[in-house]
Amino acid sequence: MYLTTSGNRILDADGRDFRLVSVSWYGANEETFVPHGLWAMNWKDILDSIRSMGFNSLRLPLSGILAESMLRWPKRGAVDFGKNPDLVGRNAHQILRKILDRCAEIGLRVILDMHQRTESSGIDGDPLGGGPIGRWIDRWRRLASVYGGHPAVIGADLYNEPHTLDWETWASYAETCGDRLHEVAPHWLIFVQGVARYRDTVHWWGGNLRGVERRPVKLARPGRLVYAPHEYGQTSGYQPWLRSVVNRVDDYPDNLPAVFRAAWGFIHEAEIAPVWVGEFGGAFGFDDADGRLSPPGWPDYLNERRWLTAFLDYCAPAGGHAGISMALWCWNGGGGQPYALMDAQWRPIEGKLALLRPLLAPGP
Repeated sequence: MYLTTSGNRILDADGRDFRLVSVSWYGANEETFVPHGLWAMNWKDILDSIRSMGFNSLRLPLSGILAESMLRWPKRGAVDFGKNPDLVGRNAHQILRKILDRCAEIGLRVILDMHQRTESSGIDGDPLGGGPIGRWIDRWRRLASVYGGHPAVIGADLYNEPHTLDWETWASYAETCGDRLHEVAPHWLIFVQGVARYRDTVHWWGGNLRGVERRPVKLARPGRLVYAPHEYGQTSGYQPWLRSVVNRVDDYPDNLPAVFRAAWGFIHEAEIAPVWVGEFGGAFGFDDADGRLSPPGWPDYLNERRWLTAFLDYCAPAGGHAGISMALWCWNGGGGQPYALMDAQWRPIEGKLALLRPLLAPGP
């Protein structure tokens, strides 16, 4: 199930174009130490549902603390053992192993994501936090020593939204970590996000890859690098290129392809390397509590839907290419998460799935 790269393509073991159509299932990066929703659903049902929706891969956010210790236990209440009796007596990594085993069984490839340094620091901006680079690398190498040979795990999203770093620093960190990681897991793809600011340009956190043009990431092992920008619409905030109730953009959404191209799309178009948009998503007008359309809560929902159409069109298959890979943020439900694909009762928001239909493949 391992993948390689050539030019701007991700290739499967038979050398065929492979497009990663992923969704993030977070929670193991937080103090629960396991993905969210295990208190509401059976873990196998969650994975089978993700696969049946048409996703072929899973982005699993983890914390540096979880990577450092193999003996973390799920927080009390994080797992309903009545719904998940086969998880009784298992620590967080043993539960993660079962999740990965099931992913291998049903054909879900997995990208491990170092989302934050600790279980409670949120989006902290850089992997070191003033500490030595060796600690971050050792955390990854420990994960690779445990999961590097697992048939479901295809790679490492090195760090989430390193927005406090300049590109040159981050590129150097990524090379060092990626090369050391390949000593343990030589087949893994290395996913490198963008920064926030490059010289005089600002983009979404993790979305600015303009520095690649002058200073690309160069790994010692060829055929393993994927750039992983983040790209969002109006739910994440008002940007000068997004039309909104506070910002008139007369050529919207026709202006969007040029925005994508300048920040990260040039990497794909110039065939420098593959691109996997590691996070995208939004509310698109839907209330995550019950999945119904809620225009008063999202006054720009029509503009955001136009953004989604333009984004999916830009990333769509063309000219014999399978299309730019991407990962939806996020599967999680439970209410209070405007990006959620599941509602407060952990049911799919069918309206969102309908909007994503051009991306999703039929079920297995």
